[in-house]
Amino acid sequence: MFRGELMRKQHDMYRVKKLRVFFWLLAVLIALSFTDQVFAEKGTVAPDPIQPSESVTKDLKDTDGPKPSKEETIAYIQEKCDNMKFYDDKIIDRVYLEGCNLILLGTTGKFGEKDSARVKKTVPLADMDPGVIRLGFDPARVMYTGFINSGVQVNSRNEERKISVVRESYDSDGKYRKEEIKEVSATFHCKNETMAQKVAKAAARLIEVCGGKKELF
Repeated sequence: MFRGELMRKQHDMYRVKKLRVFFWLLAVLIALSFTDQVFAEKGTVAPDPIQPSESVTKDLKDTDGPKPSKEETIAYIQEKCDNMKFYDDKIIDRVYLEGCNLILLGTTGKFGEKDSARVKKTVPLADMDPGVIRLGFDPARVMYTGFINSGVQVNSRNEERKISVVRESYDSDGKYRKEEIKEVSATFHCKNETMAQKVAKAAARLIEVCGGKKELF
């Protein structure tokens, strides 16, 4: 009897948490809508720290002196962006290397449950462009962290679809699904916008170490 009461209380607390998140997200959406309306009335555009088309590394110059090794660079990226956990551990991001492939592993919820999904992205760094790395926006991260441009987006050269994405998930009936697709870009997330700016430059270094080169034109 005591165990049943405890489980009921835990279930009620979980529902309260979900409601709080829902109302918080609703408030954010209303605030954003109001902000856009205010700026529109004033004939101006709401400020955006990094425009989607702008690359953080487009003007990155080589510096004199010794440069970080591949091991030092991935260690720096992992310090800022690896094993990211958010609200109730429902979103977990991993970033690591397999040779010169950057592996991005994201898990939503506890894998094996109906509401869970796991996405593995394999990024061949030699095929990426170190001069085109952007900061990204992810609604889930905004909801849980409040940060806007904490995502680091790497892009393949010549729009070649060389990034392999494997998605494993369970549908509403508990049926397991697996699909593989190819993409031209991949994004991983850091702890805040400032770290993402620095990690973008580290990612460019990692690409160069693995043989990736900028497009000439």
